[in-house]
Amino acid sequence: MLEQSTDSQRFKILPKEPAPEDLEGIMDDASREPGVKFYLGWTLPDDRNFALSIERGGSIDEGCEWRMFSGDGKEAVELWYLATDDPVIIRELIREASAKNHGGASSSMPAFGGNRPSTPPPPVPFSGSSSKMAPKPKPVPHSGQAGISSSTLTPATPSYNSAPSPPAGAAIPAKQSAGALSKKSYTKVKSQEPASHQTFTNLPIDDTLALLPKEEMLKGNLKLVHITNLLQSIGMGAMSGRLKIQRHASVYADIFFLNGMPVHAEGTKGVGDDCFLQVVCWSEGDFMFEPKLKTDEKTINRSLESLILEGCLLLDHTNSLMKQGVRMSSVFEQTNEDLTEAEFEAIMAKGDPLDMAKLKDFYVEVDGREVLEDIVNELDLPRSQWVPIVSNLLRLKVIELCEPAEHINAFLQPKDINSGLIESVRQGMIAEKTGIFSYAAFLFLLGVQIKCSTMPLSVLLIEMKAGPSRAKPQLTAEQVQELAYKVDKLTSSRNIFAHYEETDFAVILLGVRAEKAARIAERLVKQLSESGLESAGGSPVFAAIGVASHPDDAPDLGSLLGEAERAKSQASTSGSGVTLAND
Repeated sequence: MLEQSTDSQRFKILPKEPAPEDLEGIMDDASREPGVKFYLGWTLPDDRNFALSIERGGSIDEGCEWRMFSGDGKEAVELWYLATDDPVIIRELIREASAKNHGGASSSMPAFGGNRPSTPPPPVPFSGSSSKMAPKPKPVPHSGQAGISSSTLTPATPSYNSAPSPPAGAAIPAKQSAGALSKKSYTKVKSQEPASHQTFTNLPIDDTLALLPKEEMLKGNLKLVHITNLLQSIGMGAMSGRLKIQRHASVYADIFFLNGMPVHAEGTKGVGDDCFLQVVCWSEGDFMFEPKLKTDEKTINRSLESLILEGCLLLDHTNSLMKQGVRMSSVFEQTNEDLTEAEFEAIMAKGDPLDMAKLKDFYVEVDGREVLEDIVNELDLPRSQWVPIVSNLLRLKVIELCEPAEHINAFLQPKDINSGLIESVRQGMIAEKTGIFSYAAFLFLLGVQIKCSTMPLSVLLIEMKAGPSRAKPQLTAEQVQELAYKVDKLTSSRNIFAHYEETDFAVILLGVRAEKAARIAERLVKQLSESGLESAGGSPVFAAIGVASHPDDAPDLGSLLGEAERAKSQASTSGSGVTLAND
């Protein structure tokens, strides 16, 4: 069999897809010669060609970098990238790639490595007849593709050709596998990783990769690798670290794993199980696994398998609602207003085993007028709960979607609204220096909500302090806007951020009761403490937040703010960060 090697590359042909012993053997070979890239090539019975490369970094302590390629010659493409020392994970990825790529090299494949800069592809290692060595090929210019020739990927007994030896003084392991490399000189390929003193929190997701250890590193996009496959790979490899997924600019989730089991999840869509379950429903977003990052928080106590299963059921319910035209602005009505509680329970027993009390609470709120979003906010139901509830109520036909009223007045022309007039009023409510609502505007808007809306709401009063003296800092306009941005990320668009009196700030959370408001406040305190926000004098800035809810804690504007101020004062004095009015 014709094979070819260079000082920095080795090639081997396999008669079939790599077996576990092949992967372990090539890992041993790569470990003996850090910086040298090793390739395995094979052809499947359906004539599809694949190649696998492995390279250990410039030192023996660095992890192995694996890449898999599919296709012929210059048309070959890189399917995935992974840095790990676990051949079990590599074996599973090879199987998955072979199955998913059955339609050809252009098929969508798991792109572990994502936007990571690829190493130059291998030169074409096999060509010519079976009787003599092909001339040494010129390096193929890097184009993001591998150069493996299909005509020569035929079954043969695996062996490397003329492998060079380590330099003088290099340690040589006592263990030698079959087909060990012969001893000649070699050229080390040095990895070029940028030096950086930045942290993970202030780096964009693409740049963070350069700071990670090379062990068990995953990076890519959920459009190319299914979220359940990614989660199962982490579990199967017993990996520890943080899986960071950025779905959109303002939507993210962090899931922490310990030995392959999820222990904590948090993001813009909640914490714990609910955050994890929503992630299972995502089909797009950049992901990156950051090895060995740990957390002391424990918000997940269920197995990975049960969470994935429930997440898939949640996705099925979500897709069903979408097909029926359900949106957050949808309005439902009861199909039988005379339905008794016993009759309701009997009907619900035919559906999924859901919390009967929550099913009743939701059903009672359906009145043909209130939109879905308001019902969900009023009952404080996370998506993992309200989606199955609505799906079951619709499927068992105790509620139905109201007919849209738009067609009734479709012949009417919409009124032309003077947007400039609206903007002039808004500008009168905005503080000129900071661009957020003024204290007077806050009082007016809060009073209107309490008087005119039946929806619950909560108020956060935020006192900023700096340094050991706990003096109130004078924040710049940019710092105030950053604070407003953090509040927006932690809540939905249904919030009002404003000045409170002279130096404090306030947030109105519409449709949110005290317990949920407290969780939002705690995450805000945590984010501010980790952000490195400083006063003009250079002292770190932290927050004390008081939480009060209407109508649970107070029936009117004055009483509500009095309860919130008392809670804020207690949080400031005790140093607890967040205090509820009912504490």
